[in-house]
This record gives sequence, C-alpha cells and structure tokens, in this order.
Amino acid sequence: MDLALAAVAAMGGSGGLSTIATPGTIKGGAGSEPNPLGSVEGVVGAFTYLDNAFWLQFVRINDTRDPNLQGNLTVGGNGQINGTLTVNGATELKGKLDVTGGDIAATGRVVSKQGGCERVVLDPTGGSISVRDGGCLGKIGLDASNSTISANNAAGSATVLAQGATGAILLRDGATTTRVRLDGASGLLDVNSSAGTSTVRVDGAAGRVTTQIASLTITAVANTACGAGFSNGDMVRDADASGTIVLCQAGVWRRPGLTPGTEGAGCPSDGMLGQDGTGIALICRSGAWVNLNNRVTRSVLMSRWLVLDGNSVPQPACSGATPAILITPADTGADYAGTPPRNRFTATVSTSGSNWIVHLQLQDSSGVTYSNAFNGAAYNFQAIAQTFCDYSS
Repeated sequence: MDLALAAVAAMGGSGGLSTIATPGTIKGGAGSEPNPLGSVEGVVGAFTYLDNAFWLQFVRINDTRDPNLQGNLTVGGNGQINGTLTVNGATELKGKLDVTGGDIAATGRVVSKQGGCERVVLDPTGGSISVRDGGCLGKIGLDASNSTISANNAAGSATVLAQGATGAILLRDGATTTRVRLDGASGLLDVNSSAGTSTVRVDGAAGRVTTQIASLTITAVANTACGAGFSNGDMVRDADASGTIVLCQAGVWRRPGLTPGTEGAGCPSDGMLGQDGTGIALICRSGAWVNLNNRVTRSVLMSRWLVLDGNSVPQPACSGATPAILITPADTGADYAGTPPRNRFTATVSTSGSNWIVHLQLQDSSGVTYSNAFNGAAYNFQAIAQTFCDYSS
C-alpha cells in the first residue's frame, strides 16, 4: 500500500487509489472512477480529461458534421459517397469513372479531353454532342436544336447528314454537294450529278424511276420463254440484236419495236419487220431483209362486186387517199346482125354522187355505144368491179 501511495503522490494530483474501505472505486484529487479490476485494493490509476473543444477539432467515424476542409484531400484507398456530390470548381478525372444505377447530372458542358483536344463534348446550350478525331477535327455531331446527325470526312466536312425535322438523309461529296438524298416525307430518292442536279429519281408514291441513261446487262433471246425469276413487264437486252431490248409478255420475250437490219442481209424469220440505220422499213422475205416500200402497193383493195351494165357501185371512204375502181370483164361479145356491126366491147364507169355507174357495152365503127342488140334484147355483159383507195405516196 505504501508503494501505491507513493505512486499517487508522484502523479501530482492526477492519480487515484483503491483502498481497503472502497476497493471497487479508484479515488483521487482529480476524480473518482470504478475500479476496472473489481473490488481490489491498492490499484493505482491516473485521471485525464479532455474538453469538447479539443475533440471538435477532429473528423470522427460516423461524424455528421461538415468538416469544411480548406486544403487538399488525398485518399489512398476507395471512397464512397452515399449522398449527393456537389463540385463547385473544376474537376479533373484521370482514371475511369464507373456509374451504376444512377445518373451523372451536369449544368455545363461535359468534356472528354486527350491532350489539348476536346475529343467528346456534351453541350447543354444547344443540346449537342460532338466527337473529334486525333487531329481534333469534328467527325460525328448530334444537334438537338435542328434535329440533325452528321458524320464528317477527313477534312471535317459533313458527308452524311440525317435531318430529323424533314425526315431526309443526305450523302455529300467532299465539296458539300448533295449526291444522294433520301426524303422520308415524300418517298423520293434522288441521285445527283457533281453539280447537284438530279439524274436518277425513284418516286415511291408513283412507283416510277426516272433516269437519263439505263444500261441493261442481262440478255435474252426474243420469242423464247422468259423462264424462272422473270415476270411480265421485265425488260432485258436482246441477245440477237445489239442495242435493242426485249420485254417479257405473257411469259415470252418479245421485241417491242422493229428489229435492226440491213437490206440484203440475212434475217431470222420470214414476215418479221425491221428497219435499217436510216429508219427505212424492212421485211424478211426468203431469209433476207428487203425494202418494205418496194413490196407494198400504193392502192389498197377495199371491195369486189359482180356487176352488170348499169349497176351502181358505192365509192369507198378513203381518208387521205383517192377512191378508184377497176372493171374486169367476165364476158365480151360482138354483134354482126346489123350495119354497121358492133364489134368493139367497152367497159367504163360514170360518177353519180358517191357511186359509180358501170357501163358494159358494144361499140360500132362510128363510136356509138349500145347496151341492147339490134333486135332490142339487152346484152347483159358481166364484169368484176374492184374498188380501191389510191395513196399518192
């Protein structure tokens, strides 16, 4: 006990001791505390107390206060923020940022840099996103203010442009001339020249394709079956005649116009019509092309009639041509029963309105014509009357 008293005295008033009277309590001038060893006498302890002002200088575990740190803060391990993180100054992220189950909200631009180049920029002012290449040239752009998406070439010019407001997609060359335009609103597809003028148009509403030149590469033989894969209305090149086409009609390849040919040259089928390089019509006769004009008469037969002397024959209606009639006697005769004899047969016509009157008569040496014999009986000669339309050219 003497040693315990000496130790307490050496502590200068901050020590305490458990005695025989109070073995469960350590008492001293600085205070009284329960004996941590229980009811044991002779236990020496030292008292020390810190006030609240001292503890408030430190950030503690589960501390709810805002420490308002004024200097730098370095964390060697992982950090976790369960509430909202507000950054008032610039923030530089040198590593990877993983966000799961939440949003990243920014009121200003969001920029991803490489070197001094802003490679990816999200700008809330116009609602735009831009992506740049290693040379810091814009390559991909999204602009919400005019609903456009653009893709640029190596020079930074927009060669692909999608316009949400008009529903159009534009493909441009390096000089920003629109070469292809697909318009979703009107259903039009335009392919343009280097000057920007449409040379090919596909009209979805009308189902029409308009182009300046169409070059067909598949060939077919005329007058043969179209075969599998082809439908009526399909058009391909004619395998037998360079530069012409054939159409699939009722399952057979047919030539839509005249077959090219040369007068005197061979031709496929008799009766086939063609034309030479100057546009002269040809017809295939005996395996060779001949001039159609030399094979066609300028007089077109309209009708035939069996007629007697005095019969009426109607004139044909000839548009652009002249009506004509040809009388071919079926029988003739001579009458020597009187003087002078009637030994000359004549076949003539006269006009009566829109008709011809046929005259089949005998004539004497004085030129007088007769329809009846010397005894008064009618001669009744017969003839074939053919009517025509005569074309001057």
